[in-house]
Amino acid sequence: MYNINFSVDEASNQGNWLMSLKGFLSGESATGLTWDKLVANMNIWIVVLFLMLLLAGLFLLWLSVVSQGALIYGVKEANQGRTLLFGQAFAKGREKFWSLLALNLVMGLIALAILMIVTLPFLILVFKPQYATTAASLFIAASFMVMVPLGVVISFVIRYSLFFIVNKDRSIKAAISEGWRMFKRNWLPSAEMAVVVWLVYMAVGLVLFLVVKYLVLPAVTFIFTMLVSTYVGSETLIVIMVSLALLFYAVVMLWVRAVLNVFEISSWVLLFEKLNNEGV
Repeated sequence: MYNINFSVDEASNQGNWLMSLKGFLSGESATGLTWDKLVANMNIWIVVLFLMLLLAGLFLLWLSVVSQGALIYGVKEANQGRTLLFGQAFAKGREKFWSLLALNLVMGLIALAILMIVTLPFLILVFKPQYATTAASLFIAASFMVMVPLGVVISFVIRYSLFFIVNKDRSIKAAISEGWRMFKRNWLPSAEMAVVVWLVYMAVGLVLFLVVKYLVLPAVTFIFTMLVSTYVGSETLIVIMVSLALLFYAVVMLWVRAVLNVFEISSWVLLFEKLNNEGV
């Protein structure tokens, strides 16, 4: 009934396997493959993966900045009725890459600093409630009253500076100076454009929310239920379907974000050209 193998060779093989495992874990494997080497190889692959992700991130950063410059220049040329090839607009974006990158970095650092200053009092009140005093509340109110309008003004100036760099071939210093003067002369049209763009974003966000809530989620729930009830135990198929659904959702969201970004930049460029040419 029970097949018991008392073979000396079988016992020897098992003993050799155990000795090899012991040698591998202790770093003395006869085959040359040791734990230290395995860890070293894993570290090499981690470094390679990190470098690949870093290069991909730098490429995407370069492409986004160049595309921003190309779009700014292309909208201006189209507004003036000129026929512009994609290569020409892309070359303009590459030409202004470093200037655009510098301004975008400045804008990002300023936005980060303002965000930290505004949110720091809230974090202190949440994690250190003993400091929840009248003075702290006044500091929070002052932060909103000062930092938020300051951030809005800086965003207007930086935006106009980008347009001066690309469409008027200004240096960074000259572009910031002219961007500030343009904002001072035309702060009301600038605020109106900001409100219009914000309303468009809100409307698109509301439409997407309603579509996801009343169409996408019920459809996904129905399909998921059908898969679970039909293919019981087929976890792989369910994982594939869920992954494809998430991938499709991500692609759609990226496409919507790209369309909104094109709309926003185009609207601001057209306003800039109107303000610069007519002095609204």
